[in-house]
Amino acid sequence: MSRSDQEKLAELAGNSIRYVPAYALMIGSVKSGLMLSQLVYWHGMGKRYDGYFYKSVKEFEVETGMTRHEQDSAVRQLKSLGLIDVRLAGIPATRTFWVNIPTVQKMLTAWLKTDRLDSEKLQMQFAEKRQSNTDTTHRPQQKPP
Repeated sequence: MSRSDQEKLAELAGNSIRYVPAYALMIGSVKSGLMLSQLVYWHGMGKRYDGYFYKSVKEFEVETGMTRHEQDSAVRQLKSLGLIDVRLAGIPATRTFWVNIPTVQKMLTAWLKTDRLDSEKLQMQFAEKRQSNTDTTHRPQQKPP
């Protein structure tokens, strides 16, 4: 696919968002990672006097493609991990969010350390396995000269 084809598809599809795969891997859920990616993005944009920002179910659906049920499930998971807080405010009542950035940073840092260690362990195991495979591989005997 050429670059111009990619640009045509992007123009046809409309807006795109920033998705941080590390959030999904850290949490263990793509949908919660997608929700957190959007919440972190909007956290830095505009806030109310109390640090919360508005984001309706419909706005999230348009931005992420997530249904109300998927959003509710992701919000429950993010709240249970202490990564966000959600309140209803305004008339009509709209969801307002607050992202606990220090907790996100702490959890992400811990996950990255663990993931790096796991990745290094896997690489060492692979290297050991590879080493032992070459040691035990049958080599045809060469004929004497």
